Amino acid sequence: ILVGSEIGDRHRKEIESISPGAFFYTGAVRDVPGKFDIVSMIHVLEHIISPIQFLSAVKGKLTPKGFIVIAVPDHRQNPFDLIIADHCTHFSSESLEGMLEKAGFEIVSSASGWVPKEQLLIAKKSGIDMDRDKAGGDIGKERDMMKGHIAWLKNTADTLKALRYPGNLGIFGTSIAGTWLFTMARETDFFVDEDPNRVGKRYLGKPVYLPDDIPKDSTVFIAQPPTVARDICERLTGCRRDVHYLVP
Repeated sequence: ILVGSEIGDRHRKEIESISPGAFFYTGAVRDVPGKFDIVSMIHVLEHIISPIQFLSAVKGKLTPKGFIVIAVPDHRQNPFDLIIADHCTHFSSESLEGMLEKAGFEIVSSASGWVPKEQLLIAKKSGIDMDRDKAGGDIGKERDMMKGHIAWLKNTADTLKALRYPGNLGIFGTSIAGTWLFTMARETDFFVDEDPNRVGKRYLGKPVYLPDDIPKDSTVFIAQPPTVARDICERLTGCRRDVHYLVP
């Protein structure tokens, strides 16, 4: 049986069309009928105001041998996650694992390399009521890490504002990072994207080009965390020697 749960029913038809036996519910998780062998939460937990309480409710919907599968953005890999306004909590692997332990789960597997910029975790019921005041990671360490990321974001924005470049200036990416950096450098001339649904249109009043269509002798600032940006830079530089790419 496939069951979906959301706070609203905007996507009810799409969910119920996945399978003839699919069911869709709105409202509190604890009110969803039945128990489940697997509960998946893909880019959900970061939007929850009280995640430990939510996880405790999810635990009550698992069968004795059930598993929970979670994917969240990892701010250690991508500091741009900190500028997303509707993310109530920002996770690292340590903080996510600690939160699951506080909610009464045992970590089965945890990895940050399966999907770029994300933390994925599989857990099961631990059967142990852990002391919530003692469980989890080092809050001070997490706080210091976030302060460092915020400083990095400011430095990245300042670098873009201070750029003195020949030709036109573009930003690679029309997602959250690209949008935020655009607000920090209003003189940007265009965006670059590889999404066919974006290319050929205008975004924030600027044209969106494919990498092949970037004006000659332009400078393009790649709106991605450094590790991802370096890979993009290496790939695109091999295709266009007349465009200068900048990595944060």
